[in-house]
Amino acid sequence: MSDPDAPTEAWERGVRGRVVSARLTDGQVLLVVANELPRPGEDCRVQPLADVSVPCTDVRHPTQPVPADVTYSVLSIDAASGDLTERTTFVGSRDATVYASADAVYATYTTSERRSALRMEFLLQSDRVPERVEDRLRTVQGYDLSPEAEQEEVRATVRGWLRTLPPEERREVRESLRDDWRDYLREHRRDATTTHVARFPVDDLNATTTGSVPGEVLNQFSFDVHDGTLRVATTVGERLPGVESANDVYTLDATSLERQGSVTGMSEGQRVYGVRFDGDRGYVVTFRRVDPLHVLDLSDPADPTEEGSVKLPGYSSYLHPLGDDRVMGIGEEDGRVKAVVFDVSDPSDPRVAESRVLDARWSAISRTHHAFTHDSRHGVAFLPTPDGGYVLDTADLSTERRVEVEAPRRARYVGDHLFVFGAAEAVVLDETDWSRVTTVDLTAVPSGESTPGPTTPVTTSTSEPGTTTAAGTPPTASATPSPPTSGTPTQVRTTATADRTATPEPTTSPTATPRPVETATQTPVA
Repeated sequence: MSDPDAPTEAWERGVRGRVVSARLTDGQVLLVVANELPRPGEDCRVQPLADVSVPCTDVRHPTQPVPADVTYSVLSIDAASGDLTERTTFVGSRDATVYASADAVYATYTTSERRSALRMEFLLQSDRVPERVEDRLRTVQGYDLSPEAEQEEVRATVRGWLRTLPPEERREVRESLRDDWRDYLREHRRDATTTHVARFPVDDLNATTTGSVPGEVLNQFSFDVHDGTLRVATTVGERLPGVESANDVYTLDATSLERQGSVTGMSEGQRVYGVRFDGDRGYVVTFRRVDPLHVLDLSDPADPTEEGSVKLPGYSSYLHPLGDDRVMGIGEEDGRVKAVVFDVSDPSDPRVAESRVLDARWSAISRTHHAFTHDSRHGVAFLPTPDGGYVLDTADLSTERRVEVEAPRRARYVGDHLFVFGAAEAVVLDETDWSRVTTVDLTAVPSGESTPGPTTPVTTSTSEPGTTTAAGTPPTASATPSPPTSGTPTQVRTTATADRTATPEPTTSPTATPRPVETATQTPVA
């Protein structure tokens, strides 16, 4: 880039699989690639790069069995030469969350306590169960049984005991046990599902540390690192029958992953729909019937607090700090796209400053945050919809311009011009008067050039966590992973002329039954 008018390609690396995350930090391109597990009978190795092959014996895994249907490779590539300087590969699942900070990659896997184990512990601590039944249950607990077999043995033991009781007493005991079981599940809802976090530091990808938090995370925005603290938002108890869920935020030491503090019990009966951390503040949107925004003070990691909340119809699935104590939310109300601006200048009393429901049924922002663009210099935000793009004034959410373009996907600004990219054309707007400057046909092939093949260039983002890039996109991080692709390798190049990310639209994949890991592995993650 020494000559901006004539940039040259320095190097490229072929990528096998799907790029989950990419960022530039301290002269290194930190790349996370997802690959399918080798199929039975295939050569047991993983190939994250076209010229890098990892034998299955070098693939890392958790110390306890977890669902696994993909592998993730964290690759550190010298930005100047393109040389691979370090690599680690581990098993994971498609619903894992991968978050990249400036100095580490954090990856999750989720475990759930067996229902039979929870019921066993409940019965053993119940003062309604006679000693002889407890003794039998402890004997069953000592057997090496499958979860299904253990559950059946527990049921048979309890049924046998209840049959010895007179009918009226049997009915009363059964009802009391049912009520006690529901209360037990509520009290132990944070034990039912656990999100485990593995940290891979950029300077030594093999120096892994692990930690855990109760519940399940939503996506990469559920994570954030600030001043040496990892903040994680979760929903707990959602999978338990007859139990109201709740929502928590946990603070951990960003290096050791030791838990420091927590805010628990937000919006019982709801789940997390949107999260954004901004400095010492945290914003969590939960939803079931209404959409509360919770404002958190995270300045003291050992004692984080919820300062206030505000309820409103619908929900916001994406939150974006606008500055000046305002946060914009994009979501849905009554089946239509909704935009809202929250005034959080008084965290104990946040309020809805502006709210607007658009005449659109859907926006790509619900699938990827890359579809949202905020230009703070001109005070506008861009929202794509199937019927065209909206350029909204972030002060009052009025429409500055409706952009007529087929299937708008992204918008980026350069100087005083906003470029809106559709499926087949790009529209250029003058942001000083919102006039349409020109339209560029994206399907045209320059004279003398052939139609490009399947190789897809991917440029990397150099933004820091929690910032907005020059092009208006939030930091690079993983969304819920979709199935990795195979075939012609993606090319990772160093020819990006601006801080931008060419990220394909994520696809929603059907839930697959994970195959058991059939590989021998050497180094445990935890």
